[in-house]
Amino acid sequence: MTAAHNDAAADALRPAEDEVHPAEIMGWLESGAWITLLLAPLLYFVNGPAVSTDQWVMRSVLVTAAAAVAAGSRWRCLIPRA
Repeated sequence: MTAAHNDAAADALRPAEDEVHPAEIMGWLESGAWITLLLAPLLYFVNGPAVSTDQWVMRSVLVTAAAAVAAGSRWRCLIPRA
């Protein structure tokens, strides 16, 4: 084993020093919301119509929350920052 190999192995064991920035989190949140909205019709097709009030409420809440997050985060990106 060479010294370079030992350094590489030691670097692999160290925790990453990268920070997660709020802009990165917002990007992932927006992406997840748009994907949820795009897959909602597939969920309806696979599972069929809601057979109980609870199912209908949960589906409605899921789609409404995803739409609100997607639209809100997209709108937030359009506002100019000072």
